Amino acid sequence: KKKGEKDDKVDEYTHEKLEWLKPDRIRDIAGRRPDDPDYDPTTIKIPDQFIKDQTPGHQQWWTIKSHNFDTVLLFKVGKFYELYHMDATVAVNCLNLAYMKGNYAHCGFPESAYGRFADQLVQRGYRVARVEQTQTPDQLAENNKKERVKSKVVKRELCRVTTVGTRTYDALDSPLDEGRNEDGGGGEMSGGDTNTAYLLAIKETITSHGSGKAPVTTFGVAFIDTSIGRFFVGSFQDDCYFSHLRTLIARHPPAQVLIERNKMQIHTRSVLSSMLPSSVPLDSLTPKKEFLEPEKTITMLLDGSRLGGDSSLWPLSLVDMLSKDESIPTSSPSHKEAWSALGALLSYLNRCLIDVDMVTMKQFERFDPTAAPMKNDSSCVASASSWKGRRMVIDGVGLEQLSLIPLEYASEQTSGSLYSILNRCKTPFGARLLRSWVCAPSCDKEVIEERQKAVEWLMTTEGKKCQARVEELLENLPDLERLLQKIHSIGLVHRARDHPDSRAIMFEGDKYARKRMKDLIAALEGFKLVQQIGELCEQCRKGEDKNGLLASDPFNVKKHLEHFEGGFDAKEAQSTGKIIPNDGSNKEYDAARERVETIKERLNDYSEKMGQKLQCKASLVNCGKDRNLLELPDRVKVPHEFEKKTMKKGFVRYTNPALRSLNCELSEAESDVECLLKDATRRIFADFDQRKNGWQRALEAVSTLDVLISLSKYSQSTGVPMCTPTFVYDEEKPVLEVMEGFHPCIVITGLASGDDEVNRHSSTTFIPNDTSLGGNGPSTLLLTGPNMGGKSTLMRQVAVLSVLAHMGCLVPAKSMRLSPIDRIFTRLGASDRLVAGQSTFFVEMNESAIALRDATKHSLLIADELGRGTGTLDGQSLAWAIMQTMSKRIGARSVFSTHYHGLCERVEGDKEILQMHMGCVVEDEEETSHVTNEAVTFLYRLIPGVCPRSFGFNAARLAGIEDHVIVDSWKAAKRTFGDGKGLKKLREEAEKGASVETLRQLIESAF
Repeated sequence: KKKGEKDDKVDEYTHEKLEWLKPDRIRDIAGRRPDDPDYDPTTIKIPDQFIKDQTPGHQQWWTIKSHNFDTVLLFKVGKFYELYHMDATVAVNCLNLAYMKGNYAHCGFPESAYGRFADQLVQRGYRVARVEQTQTPDQLAENNKKERVKSKVVKRELCRVTTVGTRTYDALDSPLDEGRNEDGGGGEMSGGDTNTAYLLAIKETITSHGSGKAPVTTFGVAFIDTSIGRFFVGSFQDDCYFSHLRTLIARHPPAQVLIERNKMQIHTRSVLSSMLPSSVPLDSLTPKKEFLEPEKTITMLLDGSRLGGDSSLWPLSLVDMLSKDESIPTSSPSHKEAWSALGALLSYLNRCLIDVDMVTMKQFERFDPTAAPMKNDSSCVASASSWKGRRMVIDGVGLEQLSLIPLEYASEQTSGSLYSILNRCKTPFGARLLRSWVCAPSCDKEVIEERQKAVEWLMTTEGKKCQARVEELLENLPDLERLLQKIHSIGLVHRARDHPDSRAIMFEGDKYARKRMKDLIAALEGFKLVQQIGELCEQCRKGEDKNGLLASDPFNVKKHLEHFEGGFDAKEAQSTGKIIPNDGSNKEYDAARERVETIKERLNDYSEKMGQKLQCKASLVNCGKDRNLLELPDRVKVPHEFEKKTMKKGFVRYTNPALRSLNCELSEAESDVECLLKDATRRIFADFDQRKNGWQRALEAVSTLDVLISLSKYSQSTGVPMCTPTFVYDEEKPVLEVMEGFHPCIVITGLASGDDEVNRHSSTTFIPNDTSLGGNGPSTLLLTGPNMGGKSTLMRQVAVLSVLAHMGCLVPAKSMRLSPIDRIFTRLGASDRLVAGQSTFFVEMNESAIALRDATKHSLLIADELGRGTGTLDGQSLAWAIMQTMSKRIGARSVFSTHYHGLCERVEGDKEILQMHMGCVVEDEEETSHVTNEAVTFLYRLIPGVCPRSFGFNAARLAGIEDHVIVDSWKAAKRTFGDGKGLKKLREEAEKGASVETLRQLIESAF
């Protein structure tokens, strides 16, 4: 029989014949059909008689399955995980396993293969439940005898449910990457996701404000990266375009989304579907029961095994969301949605049996995509202090259109994103930090200047030497951020005593223990390298600023490392998976072991005394289950209380009340030692976890250093002049000036590609340009130029240079001077949102409306060919009005591009709008009568004034349109528009109020 094939003797497996499993009969555990709004697809109703007819083991399986119908059960039987019925079919199809013989579908694999097969199922989108035996046959027999029952099957418990959004990479799981070390460390990071998979919960409420007013949508969100145990929680009012929700999903792309069953608007679900890959599941949770209300969430956290009853000791981000007026912790009115979303997250993590592991990490951060805008008072100067702690806001549209980060849901490939090009990080946690810097660059003067100083120093001769040595150490670091979470879980008392895994009978237990020990040793060795990195920075920066980002103090974990050096034998622990405390390091263990030795000495003393008393040789021996029997010659007469146990030639072995008492004491003492030894391992992990603040501080320092090195390497690899941007915080009118600037991504593409031909010419292929917005000049630039002439590239260049500057990096330009930017608004490219039912023009107006509503004079707006999605007159008029509002009322630094030459004429002479174009040289423009001979050479140079034509026919020819089509279109254009002077005359006469007859005559003469 081949893999994947049924038994020849079976036409249909049992589960394929069950009527109550068929789509037209199936019901959830409460008896509801799928067409019922409250139907729960995670459960199934199983007929009582069917359960009774099953074997005891299969009764267990069906009982667990009834509550986890959406989950593949890996059901432990002895040393194997067995899969039955529909789960077996999934495993055969996905894992290439073979069916076993029998009338019901059945397959399995050994315990040692769990990590590999479970991970394959999770990656294919399945939820996987691990069901373990938590009772041995001997324990079953003892329990039956004690309870006077006749149970025929050992106890089994659900120990873990794993989904694509809840992976933790425990010792049982597969390595994080096939191509990386098991602890996730070592090697330069490439790619964009750094293996972050968020579990996101979304709570939506709609508030109506009466007739005539649009209802307000409020979202509560909570999401977590379970691999590091970090929560993000927040709530915000969103606009009708869901721009903040889009920003969330762009910056923190979820692997799995939790929503409230029957509570989310259809429109919201459509928007989510349009933003998320089809592989991301949307799981509906039951209101109140699974998608918890705020009070239930807070009560859950008050439990002693989670955050505890004193809410004042909770993480500050959660305390700030509590009501200040109540003695009992309750939600503040403005954060109810956030608490509810967090409740959904906790409920789901509880189902997966990892909620305590995550919550007790106490890593909760507030998520706020809105960020309070800067004041837009024209007379107000934004001082450096007003930018303290602020970050630039870049919404989801901007992240995509500027190609800042790789986006799973993006309409275009973003492998050439700013993040991908900057990322030279050697550690995964460094790469994760870099991504956050790109998504939300700093506006804080002190932060930016510290980063600039560090990057500049790393580019010096001494800095380069230090950088090379540091990188050697960074390459050997494991993923310390994830190891901290794993070690935290292993050290929990809850997991050691109350979690069902603590009762699981694992046949590969020693192997898992060694893997966990390997994680601890890897973390300690990793932080030793971090300590060395700090000392190296100290040596290299003698005489430099000791308080900057490269200061050695944050790296210092020496006292923590010394604490563990004398605590246990690391080599022995790694080989055995157990920690045997060194003398003096564990007083309880030392006392228990001393008690064992004392009892053994008493036993030996007793043996000697009996030998003297009976005048013969006496010794203690073990025989089978009987310990410490007194062995005497068979000729010796013994006291009546002696009980004969065994004999051998010439000797008899006895026990008596005294020996039994001593043996009982010894067993108890040895049991205490074993328990303390077992707990000693957990305590070492817990001890490590209690020092988390020190480890985290060092981790943040080394992550920052990894990113700074990445920025310095980028700054040295472009092949063009680089400069440190100058930030201006004290000017009334914000400014943005770039001299001889290049696009940060395009300028590096050739060097990054490995193409020698490109590399040779890369410094001359790209033409630098000057850009000036605001300050003493106009705040708005209106850009024209030929198709493919570089307009869009220049516009993106301005925005991406600004992002790079705010990150603290050098930029590819001769010089750059700018005021901080509070937010970037973009409208680039022509796209629609089919799934959300939005046309290209509607999307244009959406994005423009957001800019008009939220922009301040400190913002930057980039709008490419605004108004192209509708008729010429409407589009041109809207573009003019939006540009006027931006330049006159708001005063934001703005770059508009257009092919509407009427728009250029309309703003001619406007002092707040500077008109420039991308230059080109046209050959044979007047001489030839054949448009296909016209040769356009793009200069890619920004030149004052308006470009007379867009040269669309040239772009069509370059794109491969046949000559006869181009000629026909050129002739049609001549007939319709002539040289354009007729249109201008017609418009002038119409504005003067000319009669209809006059206008008709003008039209006839012009066309």
